Amino acid sequence: MTHKQDLPSFEWSWSDAPIMLPLAFESREWNTVHIALFLAEYSGSQVNILHVNSRIDNTEKRDEFLKKLKSIAAELKIKYSVNYAKAKSAEPGVSEIADTIVSQSEKMGCQAIVMSANRESFFREFFGRISDKVARKSKRTVLLVETPHPNITIPKEPSKILIPVLRDEYDPSPYIVAAALSSTATTARSELVVARVVYLPPTIPLDAVDVSKSLRRLEQNFSYRVASSIKNLGRLFTPKILPVRDVGKDVNNYAQEIEADAIILCNHKPSSFRKLLPREEYDIVGNATRIVLVVFPKE
Repeated sequence: MTHKQDLPSFEWSWSDAPIMLPLAFESREWNTVHIALFLAEYSGSQVNILHVNSRIDNTEKRDEFLKKLKSIAAELKIKYSVNYAKAKSAEPGVSEIADTIVSQSEKMGCQAIVMSANRESFFREFFGRISDKVARKSKRTVLLVETPHPNITIPKEPSKILIPVLRDEYDPSPYIVAAALSSTATTARSELVVARVVYLPPTIPLDAVDVSKSLRRLEQNFSYRVASSIKNLGRLFTPKILPVRDVGKDVNNYAQEIEADAIILCNHKPSSFRKLLPREEYDIVGNATRIVLVVFPKE
């Protein structure tokens, strides 16, 4: 059984250092804007917006975007700055834009980068999106906001958030993000569900979780870890053991069943020879019909 001394000490909050928000001033980035502002409100941080200039920029679209952003930031009482970085190339490529974002985040002393990671063509996703390269290269915390469809938006007060836990390792990062997103919601309406995902082969019935001693022991240990999150963050997290056959489909089916507004995943940054996301996390993102936040903790 897990004991208190088995759990290492963690930082249970973000600092008040700036949060970087890279923007192309596109309509599909609004979920990312809202999430970055929620995090800034929670941690008392300033948001440093960064746009990497190119010669095809549309200034009219940019001005309209910034006007709307100003109104949202004023409502939340968030300080922000708008910064521009000029790329070396007239039409910079994916790697150059990613390198610029990472270097600027270091110069500005940002604690985290929050950016959109929208669905792209197979070719682009295979070779890596800008967001993927930023997550891989940055030593800061990186939060990618995956929006499966442009019409899907995150509510101002999310009523339910699902945190699937796929492995036995423990990291407070998704719990901190969930606490931030629910900080403006009323306690009665906001439910944070933490589901320990357990793969069961076809030969074992799904209801075996109720009778298996090893699974009951896993549930006890998992509940203890979730209790630590409740104690340190002052938010109620509901633990759940979720047996699955197909991780991607079954996790998303459960999110649909409980009507979760968002899913939060945590993944440590891979080496340069590995894919950004393991297969299970990639399947969850690929099958999602709601916003998925992927947190890459700082190194």
